[in-house]
Amino acid sequence: MKEELIKIADYAESLEQQMVALEQRIAFLEQQAATTDQLLTTANEQIAALGGQVIAATEQTTALKTLADELKEQNTALTEQLNTEAEARKQAEQNATNLAEQVATLVKTSTQHEQQVSELGKRLAQLEAEVADELVDNDIAADDDEEEEVKVVAKPAIKREPKVVEHKEKPVEQPQPAEEPKVVPQPAPAPKPASQPAAQKSGSMFGAPVADIRKAISIGDRFLFQRELFAQNVELMQRTLEEINDQVSFDDAVNYINSHFDWDKESQAYELFINTLHRRFN
Repeated sequence: MKEELIKIADYAESLEQQMVALEQRIAFLEQQAATTDQLLTTANEQIAALGGQVIAATEQTTALKTLADELKEQNTALTEQLNTEAEARKQAEQNATNLAEQVATLVKTSTQHEQQVSELGKRLAQLEAEVADELVDNDIAADDDEEEEVKVVAKPAIKREPKVVEHKEKPVEQPQPAEEPKVVPQPAPAPKPASQPAAQKSGSMFGAPVADIRKAISIGDRFLFQRELFAQNVELMQRTLEEINDQVSFDDAVNYINSHFDWDKESQAYELFINTLHRRFN
């Protein structure tokens, strides 16, 4: 019985020791649980912070993607613009080349036209000189014909008074002075009218009449008028020709020109233009 009590006491002591060990183990576990809770709290806080960073990073990524798309579109638009400008530059260079060729052709043509105008001017001056010489010759011939037609008036007979014979000594007869013959004055020939100026000559001297003044202007004269009278203003020249076509008479056309322009009336271009007006209003 005593032995059993001893065993029971030993077992109770053993149980007490185990209880102490368990309490220590529980305290240790409780301490670890508190540490774990603290770690979990910290981890949750870090996870929450990382979640915010992830959200911010996602937003930044989205913004960067949007910016990349915009940059890509701008790059595409810029590339298209550069291509368009390159095409436009190429076309402009081609146009400049064509324009240079046209200008060279026009300069060459203008030079040829100027030479033709110069030759025509020389020919016109020659023709005017020939016409003037012919008019002078005709005037001289007409004057000679008039001189031949002048009639000479016969001289009247000289009247002598009869001599009276006296029975006295015959005096020595004194010769009577002869009376001067009376010449009936002939009327002076009417002066021939001076040759009419270019503005009053017959329209036949300026070419065939035309209904539209533009049809009477040759290519060479057109360039001459455009350069000398209209200061290279083609539109002004066309408008002026249309206005002249609407005039009623030659005088109206000249008045219109004088009221709208201050041209040199001694220039060759002005004379050619007036001659062209004669063809329109003949």
